[in-house]
Amino acid sequence: MANQRPNPNEAFPNPNLPRLCFIKNVVKNPRIIIGDYTYYDDVDGADQFEKHVTHFYDFIGDKLIIGKFCAIAKGVEFVMNGANHRMDCATTYPFYIMGGDWGSAIALVKDDLPLKGDTIIGNDVWIGQNVTVMPGVHIGDGAIIGTNSVVAKDIPPYSIAVGNPCQVVRKRFDDELIELLLQFRWWDKSIEEIENLMPILSCCNVEKVKAELRAFLQVERIKWMEQRFNNALAAIKDGAAVSLESIKEDVAELSKYYGSDLWKQDFAADEAGILPPDLKRGVLSEDGIWNLLSDYREIQKKYGRME
Repeated sequence: MANQRPNPNEAFPNPNLPRLCFIKNVVKNPRIIIGDYTYYDDVDGADQFEKHVTHFYDFIGDKLIIGKFCAIAKGVEFVMNGANHRMDCATTYPFYIMGGDWGSAIALVKDDLPLKGDTIIGNDVWIGQNVTVMPGVHIGDGAIIGTNSVVAKDIPPYSIAVGNPCQVVRKRFDDELIELLLQFRWWDKSIEEIENLMPILSCCNVEKVKAELRAFLQVERIKWMEQRFNNALAAIKDGAAVSLESIKEDVAELSKYYGSDLWKQDFAADEAGILPPDLKRGVLSEDGIWNLLSDYREIQKKYGRME
């Protein structure tokens, strides 16, 4: 049977809900960059999202960047840097945008316009109805912005923020779970991995989620360090100076990892038999990693390249 998952490259993922639009497929301006599966919900025209990005002038060049898996409700407005006026001149009136001979007046002020930079929305962000996001704001991964808020300053990851001006009212989770989620970055996984993760991503049992994320992160860490371990082994076996130069970063990371609290945790998990049986774990062999680091130092001495 063919897989029936939503297609991120189609504008309307669910024909029964035309109010939902994967907006990366309908925006035309190349300075609006939107990640997969981020949707805009608007019964009056979900495919008209670009109209909600205002004061977006080419001569300024700022960008609106929105991550993956964001949910954006009806009535949002992203106010871009073209809305800002200089307040330190005798007048705030922007002569230069009126065109004609007045257009040359931009040269007098362009370098001193109060520009705030790109507006950046993280991944897995939920923005409620009728929210206004001001220029240059950064909203962190996993944040929630309440209805009718005016966001004029940065919002940290996994915060709930509401009001005008928008203020953080609380964190969504404790610091440990927030850190685990930011490390795990589920939105960057393949869609097959995400589908397998849906039960834990949709789980409200915080302690269970923490345990699962710790286990996932442990396996990812071991896989990554195992790759570095094998790269270093191959280069040391080759013995050429060029090969050794290519693994300096690998060896530095292995040196930090070996004997660290994380290595001890991973080693203990291996000893307890709780790691996946098909996981390659040469990097957890105490003799193996010790010998690798010793051999590397000896060959470095041979080339007179010890730091």
